[in-house]
Amino acid sequence: MDLDNLVVFSFVGILFVIIGVIMKWKPPKRINSLFGYRTHRSTQNQRMWEEANRYSAMWMIYVGIFFIIIGLIVAKFVQGIQGLGILVGVFLTVHLLVFVMVERRLKELE
Repeated sequence: MDLDNLVVFSFVGILFVIIGVIMKWKPPKRINSLFGYRTHRSTQNQRMWEEANRYSAMWMIYVGIFFIIIGLIVAKFVQGIQGLGILVGVFLTVHLLVFVMVERRLKELE
């Protein structure tokens, strides 16, 4: 088992779960430039802002759990730089997927 890859993805996964839970329990109240899901569409009005942050918080929790599971699997079967490459690829792909899912949800509300 490659402990380096396991630690990195477990940490990232745990961090995502924590941030998602914080955003779910204490979402940013008003549109701001410091904290929250900020895109052109999400900052159009307060309703979009609230939905974007609610929906993205849910996805962040799911993604965090997914990262932990993928980290365990990759660390078990793939060693070294190849494992890190797989994890980075998964990380980027999942981020893009979350962005697409949240933006699609916001487009439904327009």
